[in-house]
Amino acid sequence: MSKLTRKQKNRLFKHARKQLKRGRLDGLLETFERKTMSSPKAHKKLQYFVDHKERCRYDVFIAKKIPIGSGAIESAIRRVVNLRLKGAGMFWLEANAEAFLHLRCQLKVGRWNDYFASRLNL
Repeated sequence: MSKLTRKQKNRLFKHARKQLKRGRLDGLLETFERKTMSSPKAHKKLQYFVDHKERCRYDVFIAKKIPIGSGAIESAIRRVVNLRLKGAGMFWLEANAEAFLHLRCQLKVGRWNDYFASRLNL
C-alpha cells in the first residue's frame, strides 16, 4: 500500500472512529488487516485492537452512558491526587502516598470496615 496523504489519513481516521462508535469493530479490523499487511509497524499497532476487542465496545459504552474519553480520569487525578497530596507544606514518600490513596479509596467506596477486617484476619 502506498503512503497516504494527510487528507486520506484524516478521512480514514474519521471513518474508523465512526465505525467503532457504531459497534462495527470486526468489519473495521478486517479492513485494516488487509490494509496493514505490507507494513509490519502498522500491523503491530492494529494488533492492539485485536488483543483488546472487549475494551473497544464503544457502542455498548455509549448506550450505557459510560464515558469513553479520558477526561473523567484526568479530572479525578487532579482532584484526588494533586489537591489531596500536594498541599502546601506536604511532603510524601511515594510508598506512603500510594498507601494513603489506597486507604482513601477504601473509605470512599464504603469498604473501610471490610478492608480492616480482612487485614486483621491475615
